[in-house]
Amino acid sequence: MYRIKIFSDPVSSISSWLNSMSAKGYRLVSVNNFLYKFEKSKERYSYSTQFIGANTVRENKEYQTLLEDSGFKTFRAPLNQGNLAFGKIRLRPYVKGRSKLATTFGDFNREILIVETKGDIPEKLLSSNKDISHQYKVIRNAYIQGSLVMIAFMLFLLIKEKVFAPYKIIVGTVIGIFLMYKVITNHVNYKKYKNLSEIFE
Repeated sequence: MYRIKIFSDPVSSISSWLNSMSAKGYRLVSVNNFLYKFEKSKERYSYSTQFIGANTVRENKEYQTLLEDSGFKTFRAPLNQGNLAFGKIRLRPYVKGRSKLATTFGDFNREILIVETKGDIPEKLLSSNKDISHQYKVIRNAYIQGSLVMIAFMLFLLIKEKVFAPYKIIVGTVIGIFLMYKVITNHVNYKKYKNLSEIFE
């Protein structure tokens, strides 16, 4: 069985949705962007997610191998839901080390790690509120980068073309609103878990 699903906040929403599908008797088989394949299962499985887009390709491979060697099944999903990409290259200044250039042959469109655990209790991938707040901070910074690139591109077109066609203004505005929405929601989550870490840890 296939399901098409796009999330506005994939890092936290994917796991909740997959766990609800598991409660209905479905086990995840594969993930291809926003297309999820399931099979009927009598066993119960639980799912947890983690943003790993700020790590190097090597770190992510080692992390996945460690989890799989420990008996977990892993999948990868994109942060930008619905972004179909092949042969793309993207600069990601927020990424550690030398993996600042992401390609579809590396970790581009594979920023979210999904971990499957047998049983009712999901594996806890992030051990503290501080870790969770850092995750949302990195995601927020990624969308800030996208917003700045969008602004620079619109200014370039304005200087080059002098006058914008109405559809370009509409498209640019919609994309800009979406990026700002993502920046704000991830900043809110960052502040929420940062405050919790300061109170309880």
